[in-house]
Amino acid sequence: MADADTTVFRTCTRCKVSKPATAEFFHAYKRSPDGRRAICRICRAEDHAEHRDERLPQRRAHYQANKERLCATVRAYYVENAEAQRQRALERHFRNHEDRLEKMREYRAANVDALNERRRPKARAAFHARYGTDLEFTLKHRVRALLRVTLQKGRSGKRMAELLGYTADDLRMHLERQFTKGMSWEWFMAGEIHIDHIIPVASFGIIEEDSDAFRQCWALPNLRPAWAKDNISRQDKVLTLL
Repeated sequence: MADADTTVFRTCTRCKVSKPATAEFFHAYKRSPDGRRAICRICRAEDHAEHRDERLPQRRAHYQANKERLCATVRAYYVENAEAQRQRALERHFRNHEDRLEKMREYRAANVDALNERRRPKARAAFHARYGTDLEFTLKHRVRALLRVTLQKGRSGKRMAELLGYTADDLRMHLERQFTKGMSWEWFMAGEIHIDHIIPVASFGIIEEDSDAFRQCWALPNLRPAWAKDNISRQDKVLTLL
């Protein structure tokens, strides 16, 4: 940084305040003898804000009339100053990071319904694509759907292993050991095979997730694979344990 007695100052022609003739206070301007504009950055920003609307049509017309030349100039500048541009972008990113995050949070909170509606088709397509190909994902989803019924349509924040005491892989091996003739994971993925409670969920009444009844209902020995048509037809009848 230059010493105070060697720093060149200039007076802004708008606010009449004397400031260092540097890029921090004055924009660059090739036509000026010292390479800086006569009006300081603050005054230029205020001037642009004050007259933005009235100048906008003129600026748009100028851009349309000189589009190719202006774009070529901008591209050439970015190529020649690529590293400096990246550095400035990084500085802006970190300087405004917290403000940007706060604005994003405020926007999401104010537009949650619109954002959810916009994401829904993509999320639905991704879900169906994975549901038909990823066995572990399908198992977990089927279990979560059944759990909502077990817990009277409530939702638990716990993971499957924490809530049930076994993983999706444990459940997969348990069910596979009980496959009868014709059963396969392909039929399961197609919805033709259900996860069946041997002692039906309804037999346990209204249960909480930390109760003995819940653990008995969802214990591996009480679960087995069943053909969808058979499982639907028997409804809540209690059959003999395997």
